Amino acid sequence: MESDLFPATCDDIELNYKKLGHNRGYRFLMYPKCTFSKETDIAVITANPGGDIITEHPSKSCENGNAYFTESWKNSSSGQDKLQIEMQILYKVLSKKFNFHGTPLEFSNSKVLSAYFIPFRSKDLNSLHNKRETFEFAQNMWYNIFSNILPKLIITIGNDAYQGISDVFELKFTGKQTDKEEFDTGWGTENPNSKRSYKFNSTKYVLKNNKIVTIAKLPHLSRFTVMTSGKCTKYTNLFLEHITQYS
Repeated sequence: MESDLFPATCDDIELNYKKLGHNRGYRFLMYPKCTFSKETDIAVITANPGGDIITEHPSKSCENGNAYFTESWKNSSSGQDKLQIEMQILYKVLSKKFNFHGTPLEFSNSKVLSAYFIPFRSKDLNSLHNKRETFEFAQNMWYNIFSNILPKLIITIGNDAYQGISDVFELKFTGKQTDKEEFDTGWGTENPNSKRSYKFNSTKYVLKNNKIVTIAKLPHLSRFTVMTSGKCTKYTNLFLEHITQYS
């Protein structure tokens, strides 16, 4: 049953946290668990939580509201960390494109499944403990989740989350890949031959039940601040307009 999915997933995370030898803590949902539902058409998924154990932040869900708006990170005031501001603008733009009548926080709390691809915390993904086995666990976890809750649009942040979620649909759902596209971000593209040119990506998968899922990739917003950079605004708006036309 769908009502059992959230506690069962949390139990699985706790079990594998210990089994795989992680010791820095974990985080799963970045928003209230009420949106962990079949009614949710949009997901925003980042790679994994960084840094050391932070005991004041909830590990399973954020019942006080989306963490990108409500929490204090590092030495910043609530919602004022650089990454939080980038994510808030992303939710603001999405809320407008979906004609949501309310604040970006209300949109993120009620309309978007916001979570980590890998719930286990690490300094960075390169130093993630038991990396191969942990990726396998994460892909199995999301396969089970998406078998019950299937958003039409999944926005991933960073290459690892994009590749990991794409593999779930390509290898586990054996979806048919269509309409794979690449878009300029405006970041590092002044020189078209530059190796520091970064791209937006989107791929559509047609599943065996004929449902269509769009998976999109934004660069990691803590490093590439495309949501607040004036030189990226035009490109970002074009990309978000493209991926929100799935329905």
